[in-house]
Amino acid sequence: MDNIHTLEKEIASLKEKLSTIQNLIYLESGKIEKGSIIKKNDYDIQVFNGKYNDKSISMKEFPTMKILNDLFWDFSQEIKKATKTSHPNVPHFYGVYFDNIHVYLVYELIKGKSLKKKCVDLNLNEKVGLLVKIVKIICDLHDRQLSHKGLRTSKFIIEESNNVFLKELGDSDYDKGSCPNKQTSEDERNFCAYYAPEKLTEDFEDDEDEVKKQDTDSESLKKAIEQDCKFDVWSLGCIISEICSGVIPWSNYDNNKDDTKKHASLKINKLVGYLMDKKEFPIPSELTNELKDILSGCFKINIENRISSKELLERLEKYYDII
Repeated sequence: MDNIHTLEKEIASLKEKLSTIQNLIYLESGKIEKGSIIKKNDYDIQVFNGKYNDKSISMKEFPTMKILNDLFWDFSQEIKKATKTSHPNVPHFYGVYFDNIHVYLVYELIKGKSLKKKCVDLNLNEKVGLLVKIVKIICDLHDRQLSHKGLRTSKFIIEESNNVFLKELGDSDYDKGSCPNKQTSEDERNFCAYYAPEKLTEDFEDDEDEVKKQDTDSESLKKAIEQDCKFDVWSLGCIISEICSGVIPWSNYDNNKDDTKKHASLKINKLVGYLMDKKEFPIPSELTNELKDILSGCFKINIENRISSKELLERLEKYYDII
């Protein structure tokens, strides 16, 4: 009885914290059928397939207490984005579902191949064609003042008809410590390789109260959104670079011994070290000169000098037309 009472209090507490989110739907018990597991990580966050009123769904599962204690900010931000987004290339968000000690974010299930698997047998023209579609999706989100901040190749899925989908709107913070097992793709294990350098500044300086203050200041909020969108541009550059060259971001960086020793002494991942040190992104030599020039605009350390997603789309479309 005590356990049931505690669980009821946890659910009530989480619902109270989510009460400020407009248009949030809670799905009824009995209408959801959970299927087999699709993905799991070290944060005890799992993704299952399932059914909702005979519709195929993806169920992102979180321990309720984990959300209350550790992940509420990221969890709530994903919901806010999902409830604001109606886009043909983003899975429909059905709502939130509670089941015992777990809470789920329920999305439409999209079936297809991952971006990297799809591109294995494609030529450069075909790859760039898919990348143009990807950048268009992100441009649309940016036009709606929505950023992602967790983009990498595994976030995109390609249907048989070559229609491209952004799988979800959650950022990469959920994936810290993803299990490096046979089911985990290489870019899932190296997720921070797609981060922009300012991510490290955010992690050290992030203050939730300050962010809440910004919500009441339209100018501060506008600037924050612009910076977040430029974060996505760096990540898009990493995706384009990898798909067109086959080189995983930063894997071609010529690290020196001093850097290695410093990162080891700080007990930080070498990828985190590169970003923290504001190293210049190593654009692969395997790319064409035209692509190198396009990507150089994505990898400006100074956010204000970095191109926008709209500029990236224009340059990529021009390149696509000549190859």
